[in-house]
Amino acid sequence: MSKFCSTWGIDGTKQVVVYDDSHGGMAARLWFMLRWLGHENVAVLNGGWKAWMNANLPTNSDIPEAQNTNFMQIPTATYCVLQKIFKRISK
Repeated sequence: MSKFCSTWGIDGTKQVVVYDDSHGGMAARLWFMLRWLGHENVAVLNGGWKAWMNANLPTNSDIPEAQNTNFMQIPTATYCVLQKIFKRISK
């Protein structure tokens, strides 16, 4: 996932807004995954793209050229907690 984010130009300085067309379930999963990986500037678009369009908010069809970045790694504290969880589960 970190490599995917890096190729799309996502790093700790970028605000990421996620949305989907399935009542927010997939967007929430992506939000969780990015937060788990250590990205703090991530939000779910309330109501999704449809709500944004219905509110006549600004849009454009420009496709930005992504520059490869170095996406941050999983924070050590999170990794340590996961190790403890997996260790307990395996007992």
